[in-house]
Amino acid sequence: MRFPIKVKVGLYAALVSVVALALMPVIMSVFIYHRQLVELDTELKDDATEIFTALAERADQGEDPRRPLVRDNIPESLRKRCLRIWNQDGSEIYRSKNWSDFEPRNLQPGNETIVIKGVNCRVVTTSMNPFALSVGTRLGTIEGMQKDLRFAFGVALPVVALIVGAGVFLMARHAFRPIAKMTAAAERISAVRPKERLPVPESRDEIERLSRVLNESFDRLEKAYSASERFSSAASHQFKTPLTILRGELSELRSCDYLQPAERETVESLLQETRRLTTLCEDLLLLAQADAGRLDVNAEPLDIIPKIYGAIDDIEVLGMDANLTVESKLPAELIAKADARGLGVVLQNLGDNAVKYNRPSGKIRVTARAENGRAIIAVASTGPCITTQDSERIFERFNRGKTGENIKGHGLGLSIARELARAHGGDLRLARSDAEWTEFELILPLADAK
Repeated sequence: MRFPIKVKVGLYAALVSVVALALMPVIMSVFIYHRQLVELDTELKDDATEIFTALAERADQGEDPRRPLVRDNIPESLRKRCLRIWNQDGSEIYRSKNWSDFEPRNLQPGNETIVIKGVNCRVVTTSMNPFALSVGTRLGTIEGMQKDLRFAFGVALPVVALIVGAGVFLMARHAFRPIAKMTAAAERISAVRPKERLPVPESRDEIERLSRVLNESFDRLEKAYSASERFSSAASHQFKTPLTILRGELSELRSCDYLQPAERETVESLLQETRRLTTLCEDLLLLAQADAGRLDVNAEPLDIIPKIYGAIDDIEVLGMDANLTVESKLPAELIAKADARGLGVVLQNLGDNAVKYNRPSGKIRVTARAENGRAIIAVASTGPCITTQDSERIFERFNRGKTGENIKGHGLGLSIARELARAHGGDLRLARSDAEWTEFELILPLADAK
């Protein structure tokens, strides 16, 4: 699924925030847990020192150090601790009740976490001649704080991600607003409006630089396009006059009585090629006008049925050698907004293609109808199927396709026909191409359409 850049930026920012927030509790919990253990170990060492002091006072009073202790011998502030005291000979002299089910072994000096009655406890083991002891306490407070931290971060994670995503989206929308304006301006730049340019924001950033660079590129393209347009138009005009003269001279030469049959045939061939060159120049001039946005047609209410019948007559003449059958289904009248001359060119090109790209003894079908405020003229032929790849390029200039490699022509007919159709406010499209029919539809606005 495609999303605008501002949405992607918001989603990426939210994703990065989620990852960062997911790592944060892990790092913080480890740090806090370690810090709390260090503080607890210090506290337990202080408790052990206090117990050793009490034991030393007991020894000073002449009591036997091997004599078991009772709870009253332990300082009151430490009686809730997990406590085990033994002599250096290994004889135990005191064990608190909350240590009752722990394995009766002497722990190694140092700090460690053990399980007493199914609860994690932190224990410090140390010695002071002639006693050794282990004193510990439950880790419930520390573990509870760890759970609270995980819960707090679990709740904060989606909230922060939502806030960050929404905030970045709003900032991105504001930041990309100049790009939206540039996009709208770029869509307006065309052959009809070649002087349109992108707005240049005074932001002194990459967007401003991009706008200036693109405008400079558009300036160069406009100059190149204008030069090409002038050349096409001028060349077409310049070729047209000498070709007209050459065609006239060849027509006169063909009528001369002193020409031998072979010479007359050569002149006839030259005359045909001259006609082809003249047609090509006219087509190029028409395309140059279309590119320049100066392809004006005098579209006015016109009954297009007689024009279609005229095109059908031409198709029948052109298709006689190939034994083509022409079918038609036309209404009695169909008033469209059309230029008679331009419509004739379009119908002629469609008819020529239907004949040239047909199979021997094939069929051509011409229909017309009114539909949704439009006049639709369909020209179908039983020629070869146009492949999907070729169907995307059939309206390109000088494109012949694989089926037209051995057929005379310049590959401009469909391109010119579509330009004229669009100049009428309509269009030309490939409606169908399969094993049975290849059909083109010319669409024109009806005269009473609003």
